[in-house]
Amino acid sequence: MRDRNHRAFTLIELLVVVAIIGILAAVGVVAYNGYTGAAKVNASKAQHKTVANLIRNNIKLCEITGTNIQLSGTTHVCNETSGSLMYKYVNHFKNEGWKCPYNQSLIMDSFQCKPGRTGISVRIINGKKHMHVVTYDTATTYYSTFIEYDK
Repeated sequence: MRDRNHRAFTLIELLVVVAIIGILAAVGVVAYNGYTGAAKVNASKAQHKTVANLIRNNIKLCEITGTNIQLSGTTHVCNETSGSLMYKYVNHFKNEGWKCPYNQSLIMDSFQCKPGRTGISVRIINGKKHMHVVTYDTATTYYSTFIEYDK
């Protein structure tokens, strides 16, 4: 004899629920990957802007006040050559613990950190030295800032 008060889900009902959960999960994973990708791009842009602004502001501060500026683990000495100053800023950001936005196990200027690598170099443009800050988002997309420093 069958108990009429005992009800259960049918196989069709269970399959429909599993299918709905699968569809929601697929949509959610795609949306999540889009959000995290956009966050990494924005982190790279922000990192680039912060590095360029710090160097630019410290160079201007030196020009105005002539006072050396304390960095993390080193000092920005006014009237120092741009080549040695470049290494001081790279070491400053390493000492501050700046990481690659795309791989937090790497530091920001590591050659394995691509995309996300931020590097500082010296370039000569129209006979004047510039500190060049470049950040790569992909192999072909990057942000570039030139800061005049003719010392």
